[in-house]
Amino acid sequence: MECSSGLLKMEVETTTFSDFAVELKLQNISSQFVVKESEQSIQMLQLYVNDSLTAIKLSVEIKSDFTCSVYVHRKCIPRSHQIWTGLPQHINRVAYVLVLLERLLKFDVCIGNPEVEFSNLVPIRSGLSSNNSPEIVAYREGDFNATHASGERYNSTIRSVKRDMLSTSKKCTACKKYFYLLQSRKNRVKSRLNSCRKYSHTNFKHRDMTKQKLNMKLNEQKHEIKNLQTELWKQRREFDKIITANGISVEGSEHHELKDLMASCETEFEKSFPISTSRQRLFWEQQMSFAKKKDSRGMRWHPMIIRWCLYLRQKSETA
Repeated sequence: MECSSGLLKMEVETTTFSDFAVELKLQNISSQFVVKESEQSIQMLQLYVNDSLTAIKLSVEIKSDFTCSVYVHRKCIPRSHQIWTGLPQHINRVAYVLVLLERLLKFDVCIGNPEVEFSNLVPIRSGLSSNNSPEIVAYREGDFNATHASGERYNSTIRSVKRDMLSTSKKCTACKKYFYLLQSRKNRVKSRLNSCRKYSHTNFKHRDMTKQKLNMKLNEQKHEIKNLQTELWKQRREFDKIITANGISVEGSEHHELKDLMASCETEFEKSFPISTSRQRLFWEQQMSFAKKKDSRGMRWHPMIIRWCLYLRQKSETA
């Protein structure tokens, strides 16, 4: 059926899809495949059966236009894979189907990285990105109740996005390489836990955090907000005490006199300090603006004035 180069020595024979389906029924297809037919497609399924639990390992789907696709753990196998070598784009002969099924039996599903030590690194059906890019480089697969040909059984696994789902070895090359990256990631997580890392002040990506870590970060933020609110309340009380003890009250008439005096001296002041961005001009303009406010709570002080006040307070507590 195949020559030494792996190419098929067959001519494409045109037939209807219904005739093709009838002819396929008459063939002795391996008992490892379950055939399901409909008017639009034919599916050949290979199953996992463990402890009365059944899941689809792989499926071969031939549509009514004779296009063929192979899915392994719901992932489509690209045409670049060697199972397609020598096969045409349209599988319109039963002989092609038999060759494809025979080749599939020579491969098994790559087990990825199902080690229990990596199970806490990422939730099921979530992805892992690299440190240098937000691009997903691996993902954790759901439970297919899978069993490898070697007899190893696994419920979930972490696969590289560059993996070969069908491999002649236990692990494909991409998943073998990613195993070492997973070990490094696991060691980093372990060291962070041992160092009592605070997640509220890190750039750790939320999509790479488990639910437990997200809850830890939320609790840390709540605790910090509560502490900041307490500190703010204490400072407000302290400022109120200082203002009550050392503040100078200006009567209404004196306030108006002071405001009129500042207005009359404004021209002279601008001549003395012609640079509009000078600190003296800024201080004068801020005081004028404050004097015109009916309610002092409506004043928004310039950041430089606030910094200057804090500087004076730092230099002398009596300032």
